[in-house]
Amino acid sequence: MARTVLGFVFLIAGFALTWPIGAEMLAMDRCADAGGSYDQNLGHCDFKAVHASAGVWQKHGPQLLAAFAFGELGFVVLFRRRHLPGVRAAAVQVAADRP
Repeated sequence: MARTVLGFVFLIAGFALTWPIGAEMLAMDRCADAGGSYDQNLGHCDFKAVHASAGVWQKHGPQLLAAFAFGELGFVVLFRRRHLPGVRAAAVQVAADRP
């Protein structure tokens, strides 16, 4: 039970880290669809000036890495317990069958 809760906490933390990035990308897309230029420094759509766009990886790289790490930890904690005992049992059986 505790491992399941911990796994979901890691997954939710990974999702929470990516939420602001997804919201900003959606705002950028809506701004471009409306014919404007999104100012990433101020966080709003500007219809008068054209703004340079920073890459997502340059701006949010550490946050994306942390989100990936938390998501991966969540999957490992949730699913390792269920599948690993079967793998160990098969490996022991194969070792026992060898002459």
